[in-house]
Amino acid sequence: MLSIRMRLALGCMVLCDLILLIVGVIGYSFHARGLYNSLDHTLVTSVEHAKAEMVTLADNGLHLSKGSSKAKIIKRLKYSQ
Repeated sequence: MLSIRMRLALGCMVLCDLILLIVGVIGYSFHARGLYNSLDHTLVTSVEHAKAEMVTLADNGLHLSKGSSKAKIIKRLKYSQ
């Protein structure tokens, strides 16, 4: 049988551990979501820049390949929230 002091100390310790665990999980989830949003923004910006460069090259009569290949480059950007 544990004394009342020991049970109170263990109860406080368990309560503090639960609070730290919950705060850690919430903080991690916000941080991870922020990183994914930042990555999405970077990818969208890069694709928009590449698209603008391809349009500029096409307007100047330049092509990405010098060969006789009729292959087309298709880019698809799927953004889901």
